[in-house]
Parts: sequence; structure tokens; C-alpha cells
Amino acid sequence: MKLTKTEKETIILFNEEEDAAQVFTYNAKLKKRLKKYAAAYPGVAVMENEDIYGGVTYTLPKQRMSIMLTQPFDQTKRAAYRERARRQMETGNISLVTKHNPDDPEASGTQEEDQPSLRLEHPIHAN
Repeated sequence: MKLTKTEKETIILFNEEEDAAQVFTYNAKLKKRLKKYAAAYPGVAVMENEDIYGGVTYTLPKQRMSIMLTQPFDQTKRAAYRERARRQMETGNISLVTKHNPDDPEASGTQEEDQPSLRLEHPIHAN
């Protein structure tokens, strides 16, 4: 049996009393990040289980996790970014973008719209 995309959940579970958090996920990118983190910090993050459908459960200290919510673009900023990208494609003036300023459509940067993101905080990744 194959799971649907709706069934492939990510669940982050912790409570106010205990110091540990559990992360259960089917998300390939998050699984890769958790695996890399656990390899870099054995004993801090531990893979507890892998199910027959590919879901994994990791346990790690909840203070090692943060949830970052990003600001959505309004339609004016979205249109300005789209126009800037169109002009860059036409002129061939495309450069690698490294920093995002959500208030300035002419500033270099990228950001996924309306997507909350989970960040595991540790020295290897500064995402």
C-alpha cells in the first residue's frame, strides 16, 4: 500500500514539562536534515523508529528546535518581484541571490511565499 501525500504527515510533539521533542515525518528534505543532524550530534538527536512506509521518528532536545514563520508577500510586492525577474531574464543580468529584504523588491533575495519553515538550530546549518 502506498500513502497519499495527505497521509504523509509531519508531526512535532513536545510538552511543557519534558525537555525532549519528537519529530515524526515523511518529508524527504526534513528526514535528510534530521539524519545529518543526528550524525553530526550523536546522542543529541536519535532516530527512534522508521515505519514500513518511510516515516521516521527522531527525538531531540526541544531547545534545539525553532519554528520560523515568514511574512507573506502582498500582491504589490509580488508583482514587483515578478517584473524584476522578467527584466533580468530579458537582459541576461541574473546573479546569485544571497540575502532577502522583504520590504524592497529591488533588493536581492528569495523567499518562499506563505510557507512556514522549521529550522533545526546547530552550528553546521545556518538556514
